[in-house]
Amino acid sequence: MWMLSRMARWGDTSSRSILFPESPLLIYNTKFDIRQWFLVTSVYPLTIWFYNECYLRFASQPFSLVNLHESIHLTNNAIQKNYTNCSNRNENLPEENMWHSSKFQDYLSEIGHADKWKTVILPGMKQGIVGAVLASQDDMVDRANSFELYGADFLLGIDYIPILLEINMGPAMHASTKVTAEICKSGLEDVIKVVLDTKRDPKADTGKFEMLYKQELGPRPHHTGELELLVAGTKIVPDRRVKK
Repeated sequence: MWMLSRMARWGDTSSRSILFPESPLLIYNTKFDIRQWFLVTSVYPLTIWFYNECYLRFASQPFSLVNLHESIHLTNNAIQKNYTNCSNRNENLPEENMWHSSKFQDYLSEIGHADKWKTVILPGMKQGIVGAVLASQDDMVDRANSFELYGADFLLGIDYIPILLEINMGPAMHASTKVTAEICKSGLEDVIKVVLDTKRDPKADTGKFEMLYKQELGPRPHHTGELELLVAGTKIVPDRRVKK
């Protein structure tokens, strides 16, 4: 593993460092990651919905372990839109540096790995999301009648196993490219189906969202007042007797 130690800035957010594997899966010698949405509609019991579409984000320059420039390694659209695509890169790469997940599945079929999507990539992303949210559950705000949409970013190793890079609260949902113009519109419509329609009818259509995880727990204990904690003890007096 190696550390991309340069401090990269996303919009007005704080700087950060990200850990990447030395050998990520490449498409036409170009790095990419996967933006996957999920929806949390309850913190306790934890309830997670997984969106059954996602999209890939490509770098504008060919991959290199020697050159650590952000145009090579940081695939966020907010970064890549500031750079011109490499003039001699593969013509099959998208001009706007995004693929819908269906296009990626077509690509996997073309290279003889059609099974990897359903057997490795999809299960791996689901497992990564559930594990990360469970690990953060105690720090999440438990508020009734609320929800939060998240964007999880995954890198794929050469074995196609997803590596969770980060989870973004309030991911960008505007039409930055032709791909996001399509998927963001339907994604937001499906959020409403989950949040509102299932309140009236638990069997209502949820679009492309599926229930990924529903925590089975007993009632959460609530304290009616402040706890009064008291620590009592006695001073330890050293033995000053002179030994004979």
